[in-house]
Amino acid sequence: MATEEPVFEEPDTYAISLSSITSGSDLKIRIPPELMPDEETALHYFDIYFTNVHPYVPVLNKSLFYQQWQNNRESISPLILEAIFAIAGKLADEPSQGQQWLALATRKFTYTTMGYGRY
Repeated sequence: MATEEPVFEEPDTYAISLSSITSGSDLKIRIPPELMPDEETALHYFDIYFTNVHPYVPVLNKSLFYQQWQNNRESISPLILEAIFAIAGKLADEPSQGQQWLALATRKFTYTTMGYGRY
């Protein structure tokens, strides 16, 4: 059985930003600061995600994501961050952290898709 090779994207292929989520009166939904991982942990989770998941499911532009992380973090959707943290937490053998992020993302996803907010 042939093994599929990962897909590699060209840097800066997409010149779009990752939108943040807004709710009813255009209030941005944010990750509570006390829940955000520290910088070192966040970068470790990004590395895990982009090394182990992204080559097979390239849904983000890696260079644009890191550029936004460094220059304009508020422009990154909290759902994207929570999904990355959930996946990376599970892959990093930190299942409770992965589960926490998955629960937070699920709650926000349910909120936005049930008509209470919008993407």
